[in-house]
Amino acid sequence: MESNLSLLYDSLFSLLESELAVYREMEGLLQKEKEALVHSSLPVLLQSNRMKEDMTNRAALLERSRNDLVRQIAGYLRVSPETINLSYLMTYLHLPQQERLRRFQEELRERALRIKSLNRENQELAEASLFYARSWFDYFRRLLTPQHNYVSNGQMQPVFLNGKLIDKRG
Repeated sequence: MESNLSLLYDSLFSLLESELAVYREMEGLLQKEKEALVHSSLPVLLQSNRMKEDMTNRAALLERSRNDLVRQIAGYLRVSPETINLSYLMTYLHLPQQERLRRFQEELRERALRIKSLNRENQELAEASLFYARSWFDYFRRLLTPQHNYVSNGQMQPVFLNGKLIDKRG
């Protein structure tokens, strides 16, 4: 039974390494996405979205595998799978394995925080770009079709435009 548990822990370490690889890749992709947002590169953004979707699917698959593995470990330890997390598992490991698991835990936490931060920054950049584009569209719409409003005394309210369209034919 001890050798089976040892194999399960080895599988867990391998799985955690795979998850970290996906998170590292996601972090790099989010950095490239940030550059694409700054440079308004639509093809790069579209490719980035496809790659993020693929990575998200891989991460979800790895998470399901990890949860299955934790359930198996919980069966060997005779504890409820809901109570097990990486910190809890450390109490059943020898010191070198505890340190290895602790490093995984720390790096997973750091990567998750960086990914969350990059996502927030990218969202703010995308929202600012969208606001800027909408402002330009609204500006041109007002130039092309100015709206005349009537005030309470029946007269037309003057329309103040900050620009004019010029048609120059040569």
